Amino acid sequence: ARNSAAMAASSTWLCFLDADDELGVKYLEEMLCGSGELRYPMVITDSMKEPINLCTGKSLLEGNFMAIGTLVKRKRFLDVGGFPQYPAYEDWALCLRCMATGDRARLVPEAVYIAHTTPAGRNAQNRSSELAIQIRTDFIKWKSRYASNL
Repeated sequence: ARNSAAMAASSTWLCFLDADDELGVKYLEEMLCGSGELRYPMVITDSMKEPINLCTGKSLLEGNFMAIGTLVKRKRFLDVGGFPQYPAYEDWALCLRCMATGDRARLVPEAVYIAHTTPAGRNAQNRSSELAIQIRTDFIKWKSRYASNL
């Protein structure tokens, strides 16, 4: 559904969120003022009191540290084939695909994404799961493919 919506959209930027999540006050206004091809927010979950930067000191290859609410240019989204068909972590895989093209992710600290999480949710999988390993392997393939097309 997200891929179909992106193809039908006419905007420059795309922002997706999970059905049970929320965008903080002035989220899009702040995100649109940021820089970078991928713009990611601070995140707060039900168990947190203050928003945090999930990516601090971490490589995106280590795990899914970016919120689904990350802003991505529509053209880039379509260029990389949109969300891959994985049963989970599709937002992480999308960000890695964009980064494989040379895009850089930038934090927009004024923007807050509110993620309502459940311990048994499908994204609560172990980061060393077979799916996570497959996504990392696919990143290497994407990087090679995009490098040859630049």
